[in-house]
Amino acid sequence: MSGVAWDRWVQEHGEEPNGSDRSRAERADTCSGDAKMGVEHFAGRYDTLKPVLPILGGLTGIVSIGEQLSGGWDWWIKFFGDIGFTKRSVLEIYHPNVAAIRLLPNWHKVYEADATTLDPGDVEPHDVVIWWHGPEHVRHDLVLPTVDRLVAAFSPKVIILGMPWGVHCNTERDFENPHSYHISTWFPKDWLGHGYSVATSGAPNTPGGHITAWRAIGERACQA
Repeated sequence: MSGVAWDRWVQEHGEEPNGSDRSRAERADTCSGDAKMGVEHFAGRYDTLKPVLPILGGLTGIVSIGEQLSGGWDWWIKFFGDIGFTKRSVLEIYHPNVAAIRLLPNWHKVYEADATTLDPGDVEPHDVVIWWHGPEHVRHDLVLPTVDRLVAAFSPKVIILGMPWGVHCNTERDFENPHSYHISTWFPKDWLGHGYSVATSGAPNTPGGHITAWRAIGERACQA
């Protein structure tokens, strides 16, 4: 968060965002460089998906958790479309985003729901759940339970998570959207201890630093 966003969060919630391990001044220094992120940072993010490809063979259905129509938002449609995913869905909590997404064609489903309280009866199974740069918008202690809830609801064969590596500012936050703040901080150890494979790009606590964590589930886990 920028200093302004940080102050606003503290004012609204009466506490500092969970998972923060550096001073606000240090965080402000980190955030000041976020606007300098270039194409190479985003290319590095996508490179972290290459180790996941071998366990995706034959799968066709994917649901993206959290979506807004900002620059490059549809990268995952192109990326996964190129390897055979034809059933594409979205789950999004913020109604204006949902309304905009529903104007676009070729969705299988667009769910308006909160992933942290999702009822399995409200969605249908999908082969892959991807929660890309979403965990950092949820309290640290709620993320793993939310992942468990997503697995129970969508019955995926593979789950893929993407997030900033360490302290990171959100330069594309939407002040009208209360869900757009970064409020938790993540490192590879947070996922390795829970049976996930991890790949990173960039460096921790720097603009563009990124973690991809993934896990095969059920029979596919035995094939991985």
